[in-house]
Amino acid sequence: MLHAKAGHGQIVGVMGEPGVGKSRLFYEFKLTSHSGCLLLEASSVSYGKASPYLPLIELLKGYFQLHPQDDERQRKEKIAGKVLILDRSLEDNLALLVCPARGGRTAFPTPADGPANSAQTNV
Repeated sequence: MLHAKAGHGQIVGVMGEPGVGKSRLFYEFKLTSHSGCLLLEASSVSYGKASPYLPLIELLKGYFQLHPQDDERQRKEKIAGKVLILDRSLEDNLALLVCPARGGRTAFPTPADGPANSAQTNV
């Protein structure tokens, strides 16, 4: 946590068999961690049942505060707003968060996009 407070972002991954307490561990960490740091969380499903990028996509959706009811314009505004608040020099990189294969839509699918489009998501 000291590294994160010093401006060096950290990622923690936990793997384990069902029932060993992974969810409880993170619950307790969030409960006791009043650090003032941004905490984002994502989960995954069993191997072979989803895209390997699903946890990353979920993390980014949480960071950008994207919701299923958001339309495409709202999603783009949220993404652009967060990126530009981080650093105005990142403006040229905003296009990387839009997937050309999805017809210019954001790289973060919603349930309305359907499973066919979700499976083709590139990040």
